[in-house]
Amino acid sequence: MRSYLMIILCAVFFAACEDIYHPELEEMEELLVIEARLVYGQSTNQVKIYKTIGFNEMTKSYPPVSGADVTLVDDKGITVKLKETEKGNYLLSQPLQPAKKYKLHISAEKEIYVSAFEEVPPVPSPGSVYMEAEEKLAPASTDESASQLRLVKGAQLYADVEGQGNARYFRFTGRKVCQYTYNVEVRGGASPPIPFYAWYSATPAESFNIAAPPDYSVTGKIRKHPLVFLERSVNVYISEAPTVFAGWIFICNQYAISEQTYRFYSDLKKQLSASGKIFDPLYTQAKGNITCTTDPEKTVLGHFEIASVREYRFYMEPVGTDKYHFHQIPWFWEIPSAGKVQDLPPVWWEYMGKEYPAGMGKLDEK
Repeated sequence: MRSYLMIILCAVFFAACEDIYHPELEEMEELLVIEARLVYGQSTNQVKIYKTIGFNEMTKSYPPVSGADVTLVDDKGITVKLKETEKGNYLLSQPLQPAKKYKLHISAEKEIYVSAFEEVPPVPSPGSVYMEAEEKLAPASTDESASQLRLVKGAQLYADVEGQGNARYFRFTGRKVCQYTYNVEVRGGASPPIPFYAWYSATPAESFNIAAPPDYSVTGKIRKHPLVFLERSVNVYISEAPTVFAGWIFICNQYAISEQTYRFYSDLKKQLSASGKIFDPLYTQAKGNITCTTDPEKTVLGHFEIASVREYRFYMEPVGTDKYHFHQIPWFWEIPSAGKVQDLPPVWWEYMGKEYPAGMGKLDEK
């Protein structure tokens, strides 16, 4: 009985001493963010301006900065004012001119922000894209074994790029379109099954896929730059019926960028890929090319970028047990991010031996 009472008294004592600790976190200043990626050849471009939020903020949306005066200035001093179409979004409705230099001038919240000049680079010259059969380590597909790695067979796409003039630095983005088919049985079995052609999209996992010639290179040639890994087989689970994988379409955008823009993305990539090891880069702010002229000590986040772009499309389909069919797609149909159609495939649906409209030439198969 005495021991029992001692346990109760101890429990009451420790409960009375319990106190919830609320650490005092330093309130960080809201910083201005300027997101300005302009692409030559587009009829319109957009600049976004917003504020950062604190780590413990409940909201996940960034506060837009409205009412700013945003102007594009060329190397001759000619200015074009951007129009605010919605809060924090500023529209440039005038196309960029080739080989010109531009800078961004922004007046916001009683401060003036000015970027460095960026030159409009030439459109990247057509590169050579090819595939090699490879195996990659990837996370297991089930929730129970998500931390485990498995060996995945597939096709790795590489690019050889000929840098020329001031188009020697590149950024790549892409979209993978997975095609699959299935048949839905008709009730009663009086009619044949209804075929469906379906697809979904995915983006490569890498945050910044950038490329540059080797240091001290004279020719500017970039060899065997990895673009994307396309899995040999994909299992798509739907409630209607079993599915059959029907190959990948890969839409690749190659942007020519300036050297200073390349360095900015390179710093960001190093920060994001750091894992806390001893020789990893220190966590520092990636410095963009925009400064506050009215208060040089003021921190502003973001970068002013002008790029030109070339688009490529490719199709990959597994053949047999260990081979692949691969060809370039000469047409640029609009492909929704996901969907399905009944009876007949959409006009952009890819397959081995597809013939394209006259005047586009034959397939470049490999």
